Amino acid sequence: MSNFEGGRARFDQKVRFRAPNPNQKLLTPPRPPKHSLPKNYPFNPGHDLATILKRFGGSTLQPAAQAPLRKDKAAQDLPIYKHKAEIIRCAHEAPKVLLIAETGSGKTTTAPAFINGEGFKVTVLGPRRLPASELAAFGAKTRNEDVGDSIGFAHSLERRVSQKSEIVYATEGYELARQLHNPLSDEHVLIFDEFHERTANAIVLLGFYKMREAQGFPIPKIWIMTATPNKEQLVQYLDNPAVISVEGRKYTITEVERGASPSADAVRFLQQGISPLSFHYGVKDINNHIYEVRKDAPQGSAVFPLHSKMPRDQQREAIEPRPNKAVAATNTAQTSLTLEGMGAVIITGKIRRLVLDNEGVRSLIIDDITQDEYRQQMGRVGRTQNGFVVSHGKPFNELRPHSPSEIQNMPLETLILRLAAAPTPIPFAKINHHLIDQPSEKHIRLGYKVLYDLGLTGPQGHITDLGRRVA
Repeated sequence: MSNFEGGRARFDQKVRFRAPNPNQKLLTPPRPPKHSLPKNYPFNPGHDLATILKRFGGSTLQPAAQAPLRKDKAAQDLPIYKHKAEIIRCAHEAPKVLLIAETGSGKTTTAPAFINGEGFKVTVLGPRRLPASELAAFGAKTRNEDVGDSIGFAHSLERRVSQKSEIVYATEGYELARQLHNPLSDEHVLIFDEFHERTANAIVLLGFYKMREAQGFPIPKIWIMTATPNKEQLVQYLDNPAVISVEGRKYTITEVERGASPSADAVRFLQQGISPLSFHYGVKDINNHIYEVRKDAPQGSAVFPLHSKMPRDQQREAIEPRPNKAVAATNTAQTSLTLEGMGAVIITGKIRRLVLDNEGVRSLIIDDITQDEYRQQMGRVGRTQNGFVVSHGKPFNELRPHSPSEIQNMPLETLILRLAAAPTPIPFAKINHHLIDQPSEKHIRLGYKVLYDLGLTGPQGHITDLGRRVA
């Protein structure tokens, strides 16, 4: 059973929210309408925030500066550790494994270490650059090593890998380009982490190995790790893999009732000594949120943005643990990233998505998050301490269950060209049969037409000299 505790608790009414206009009276936050909760909703009815804090042992949660680093002994308390023997057995015996585990269970850092301990080289794939480098840094610290020794990372902007590296955290796009030219052997374990995001690069790379398997070539051991799977589809696609289910989390998460706005909630948490992480659909929304929070934040608190367009040193500043800190992030921080000391998550309920119409016209829209994305954002707390979550979006039971597959909502020119540039060119129609999510034939034809019009492919779809240089 999940270890969520508490539920839709009310904010302490004794602490009032500051009105935007200083001439107005202070107002208490309005209560949103109550909604009926489905059976799969991850919370139960709870208490007011002040009572919850008292039950956790004081008026505030432990500040980030005092939060201890997780050592090997502490890792044994994680839910994933109870499944160590099962993970090791599957590493030796199963060619394909589906590992289902809640956020905060330790799957992304601990499972690869278990597998590597049995002598396997491990590559862990994820959709974003920042988590890849942070996960490698965390793993190296637990081994008292430098990044790039036994644990490294690789993505399009930086590579810290050596001959000694046994575990590599990499982005899916980087590994797709590399493995099309140098496929992994059957002595390797390839882990697709956060697979519920259904990114195009992960879909194509997984399909590439399914195709090679059908052709009789040896392939690496394939592991799919996710917190929110479409289990039946994955089991069928992977031809009945071994399934490992890890339930529970080390710390509790409690939902509290929302206030007047996400920025008002951030200030409210800071006043309680709790560091909040809020999720936003873009940089402009982040900047507006930070402006409002800084106006009313308690003295001594700091507010940081976090998104993929920031320089690396500024990202590090946002991630570094410190007390009384608020972070406003895009979905860069949504998966595989632990921000130590963050005690609350504020879910605005919106995300920016790329959609493709039947004519191949791209649009970037602001959309509601899905239940998968809700759980992922919520899971950024409850990892190193007890945490809280507050939502300003639609009720959980009104959200779509799963995120749309990226490959069915994007132009295909880049993927078609990358496959055509492989040592043995792969027509997209050939690999499409092996993909878990398949784009339409019309979108494939549109992709080839664009490449032909640009002179990157010939009339039969073969890559030209110009196309090879571009690829």
